[in-house]
Amino acid sequence: MPTPAWWKEYYAREREGLDLDALLDAAPEIDFPERGALVFPHTRLAATGRMVAAVARAAARARREILAVGVLHGVRGPRGVHEETGLARDEFSLDGFRTLYGRACAREGIAPRMVARYPLEVGDRPDDLPGLEELRRRAETSLVVATADPIHHGIGYDTPEARDERLAETAADARTRVEEQLSALARGDFSEFARLCARDRSDFRNAGPVVAALFPQATWTIDDFTLVDYSQALGCARPTWVAAGRISARRR
Repeated sequence: MPTPAWWKEYYAREREGLDLDALLDAAPEIDFPERGALVFPHTRLAATGRMVAAVARAAARARREILAVGVLHGVRGPRGVHEETGLARDEFSLDGFRTLYGRACAREGIAPRMVARYPLEVGDRPDDLPGLEELRRRAETSLVVATADPIHHGIGYDTPEARDERLAETAADARTRVEEQLSALARGDFSEFARLCARDRSDFRNAGPVVAALFPQATWTIDDFTLVDYSQALGCARPTWVAAGRISARRR
């Protein structure tokens, strides 16, 4: 599997060939929950840019500080909430959003205000995670976003009996699996959530419980969903795909 630094460069090259304004113009109009969070994918913007751009444009128009909860790929380190230096120096999961948010802010005539944090080794005990109190303080005044790719599936990910993402039944099953993950978060059943993340190779295993701890008893919904082919990126056969969704967590 490529390193985070490889992916960071891969996605940077992709963004160079994209029309960011077109992505923002084509994105659906959405609003932030009054007390909650919006979750976007970090898959290829060419495939899922509408999801990321929708959140980025809503964030810019809200004109408030953004607390962005990212994913740390391929690193090991102490349990806690990490800043952008150190372990996160090669991390890419927030890069697409940061770029679109920056462009959306420029169009609004304002400066971007974004704080990025990366939880690690959360497990099933988010409430005693070192650094969580800082996130709770920021969430009192900031808008919260997070990123997740909740399923990695197929030949490139060593999945037995890989299923073709072009089939409707594959997409329906994938959506059901993600809904099962979100249901566990809504119940605060973090042990079950960890089990489901392992089943689906979900990289939401750290950020998910943190967002659920910030907004307990939230209703989690999938607002947009697709499966993204990654066989070419990984240089392997199909089916090799990643589930991408725009997800909202709203306090009841």
